[in-house]
Amino acid sequence: MKPGGGTAAERPTGKEHCKAKRLGQKSTSREILRGAVKGQLAAPGVALDLLPLTVPAATRANSSGPPSSSSTPLAPT
Repeated sequence: MKPGGGTAAERPTGKEHCKAKRLGQKSTSREILRGAVKGQLAAPGVALDLLPLTVPAATRANSSGPPSSSSTPLAPT
């Protein structure tokens, strides 16, 4: 593959920046998740555990019902 082959991580969009600002976050959810995954993968012998990254229902925008399946954390069953 040639240099600049489109394999870099996507940058957060303007909408994501605005949402992070509304929620009082210093970085977007995309950046937070990417950093957490990188940190977990860099730790030797540590299993990938994304459970601490779940967002309480009170801070979710438009939380009118139970969380959808897309917002559930990835965990082994």
